[in-house]
Formats: sequence, structure tokens, C-alpha cells
Amino acid sequence: MGKSNHKNSNYQKTKSTPAKQKIKQKEFINFAMGIASLFLAILTGFFDIVDKPLINFSWIVSLLLIFSSITGIFFSFCKHIKPATAKKKIVQYVVYSSWGLLLILGAFILLAKSHPNMGNQNNIPQQFEDYESLGELHSTQQSENDEQQLLMQAELYYNGEKYESLVELYSLEALRKNPIALNNLGYMYSKGIYFEQNFDVAIQYYENALKKGLDDALHNLVSLKLHNCTTFQEVVDVLRTGYDSNDGGTFLFLGSILEGKDLSEIKMTDQDQTMIKAEIESFFDADNETQANILSTSLGPWKFKNVITDTILRKGEHLYERYSSASTTTMYSRTKDYVHVFIYHKYVRTFLYDNLMQECFVSVADSEQLPS
Repeated sequence: MGKSNHKNSNYQKTKSTPAKQKIKQKEFINFAMGIASLFLAILTGFFDIVDKPLINFSWIVSLLLIFSSITGIFFSFCKHIKPATAKKKIVQYVVYSSWGLLLILGAFILLAKSHPNMGNQNNIPQQFEDYESLGELHSTQQSENDEQQLLMQAELYYNGEKYESLVELYSLEALRKNPIALNNLGYMYSKGIYFEQNFDVAIQYYENALKKGLDDALHNLVSLKLHNCTTFQEVVDVLRTGYDSNDGGTFLFLGSILEGKDLSEIKMTDQDQTMIKAEIESFFDADNETQANILSTSLGPWKFKNVITDTILRKGEHLYERYSSASTTTMYSRTKDYVHVFIYHKYVRTFLYDNLMQECFVSVADSEQLPS
């Protein structure tokens, strides 16, 4: 049977009725209100209406691009008509693509404008809480005329154990002759930090820092020499140098030995200081045997430190360390010769108030003398 011609067979070609037009208008209004609500929500997220704006007003351009592209896409779909020709299809594709690219461009500009690094690059804090940011600060804030700032950066490198970066800062022309930098390099050589331990080089750095007027370098120099003495007479000579140079640490150390108590924990009056100075002068005026007896009684007991293996026979006793033979063995050397290997137990001791004669890495905040 053939198809019957229904009286409404041309229904799809008929125009919309007034009722359908009202429905479309209502849907359009609801959709527009939804878009407007979304846009206002975005603006609310970026602005604090009660207080000042949280974003820069240059962002408005990107927000308008986003809003206009969304609106354009909406109207394009609302009036969507299936293209009749290939040319119209291409034009429609270009229009839709343009709106999409405009949306992406607006979003990209918004993200770029809102990135933290787009702010004022000059507002860099002077107190650094993150060691990872020191590389950027090194390149942007480094100024040969701002020695104190460079010293603060170097101190943070030291605390973060970034010794190579610290040495690079100390090698700058601005810090090459700075007394704090010279002192701290001496400390690193003395303790074998980053550099191979070398007391002679450490002494040179301390002496150069002392010539620049840094009092802390004097105390470090006296402390380093004190811990490398081999006889009591050498101890007396080092302490005499420190005392005559008005090193406060040497004064407290000698006074504590003579008084038998840690004077750093006691608030002394002028009368107390005068009395202790008299006792120290009397100590230096005494004969060598009396001085040695006083110092020997101020040395703590021997304490085991570790086991030492050596091919050299150690004899005698150092002022601060001694070796007790544990065993001896024989083995082949690389040249296939017999060699004797000696195993020792190492013991060490220190003065009772050795805490008063310790070297220190000078901090900018603790230093009484700021770089000139």
C-alpha cells in the first residue's frame, strides 16, 4: 500500500506557534540568568566587595573576554540552523571556533595576570623562610654595595648546609675582605667543613679578620691555638696572648679555672672582676711548675673516643689525647712486603671549662661589628 498523505505531513515546515515561542523565551531567560549568576560568582571569588579588591583591575579585560565568548556561543547555538551549503558550513565552523579560541584566550590571560610572579618584582622580603628561593634571590638581589644582605644570605646557606653557594658568595668582590666572611672561612677550615681541615689556613683567615677589627676572630684564634697545644707552657703562652688582647672569653676561662666555677653563669660586679684580674696576673707571674699544676688539675678525666689503626708506632702522650696499644698484627702491603699494623684505643680529655673556649661561626645578628 502506498503512503497516505497525512494532513500534517508538512508539520516540520510550519512556523512555531505563539505558545512554543513563549517556552523558548522562558528557556532563554533561565539560561541567561544562569550565565549571569555564574559570571557574578566568578567575580565574587576574585573580589572582596567589603574590603579592597583582591585582584588587579587589568583582569577585567580577560573576564569580559570569557563572558562575551560564553554569551556568543550561547546565541550561536540558540540560532543554530543546519547549513544548506558547504560554504555556509565552513563559515559556521569558523564562527564557533572563533568563540572557542576567544574563551581560551580569556582564560589564558586571566591565569597569566593572576600568577604570583606577575606582581611587583621589587617587593622581595628581606627575611627568607624558604631555602629553595635563595637561588632566585641571589640573582635578583645581589648587590656588591649591600654587604650585610649578602652576609645574611651566606648565613642561610650555612644553616642549610649549602656550603658551595656560601663559598661563592664569600668569593664576591664585595665580601672578599669582609671580616665576618674571613672569620667564617677560617672556622670552616678549622672544623673541616666543605674544605679539608687545615689549621694553618684557618689561622691565616682569623688573623686577617682580626686585622679588620673583628673581636670574635681574636677569640676564635686563641681557641684554635689552645686546642692544638702540646705542652702546658704553650697553653700559658696562648692564654697570655688572649688575656693581653682583652679577649673576654680568655678572661672568663682563666677566671673559672682559678675560681673553680663557671663564671659565665655568674653576674660579676666590678669588685669581682678586679679580684679575678689580680688572680690571673698572679697566675702569669708564677713559675712554670706552679702554672702546670694549676692547669693539670683543671683537665677533665680521660674518655675513650675510638679505635685507631696505624702502621706508625705511637709513643708518648699528647696534652689532650693518648693512645693505648690494643694489639699488633702483620700483613702484606701492596708491594708484598710484611708490615706491622698497630691497633690503638684513643682517649681524649679537655679542660673543665672548655665550653668557654670554643670557636664560632659569626652571625651577622650576633656580631657587634657590622661590615663597613
